[in-house]
Amino acid sequence: MKKILETKNLCKSFGAIKVADELNFHVAENEALGIIGPNGAGKTSLFNLITGTIKQDKGNIFYQGESIDHLNVPNRCHQGISRSFQIPQPFGGLSVFENKILSAASFILAFCPIIVGLLPPSSRVVGTRFFAV
Repeated sequence: MKKILETKNLCKSFGAIKVADELNFHVAENEALGIIGPNGAGKTSLFNLITGTIKQDKGNIFYQGESIDHLNVPNRCHQGISRSFQIPQPFGGLSVFENKILSAASFILAFCPIIVGLLPPSSRVVGTRFFAV
C-alpha cells in the first residue's frame, strides 16, 4: 500500500527532554493510525513536528513520498497537512450544532483540505493501528 505520511529517524529535544527519539512510522493510504500515550509522552509535539509548527533536530518527514522538511506551516497546509487546536470550552451561547458549524467554518477558512489523521469522506478505512509514544 502507498505510504501517505512517513517519518524516518525523527528526533526532537527540548533541552534534556527528548520528545522524539529516532521515531520511525508510516501511515498507509486508507489507513487510520491512532497515536496514544500518557500526558507528556510527546503526542502533541509529534503533530507539531509533522505540521511544521516546530522544527525537528534530526530526521525526515515525508508526505506522499516527498520530503516536507523544507516546507513552512502555510506550505504544508496547502499540501494538505494541518492540525486543529483544542478550544477547551464551547461557546456557551451556542448550541452543540452551532459550535460544530463554527469549528467547520474555521477549518474551511484555513484553506486546508485535510486535518492530519482524518481521511477524505470518499476514503474507506481498510486498517487501523495504534502507535504508542
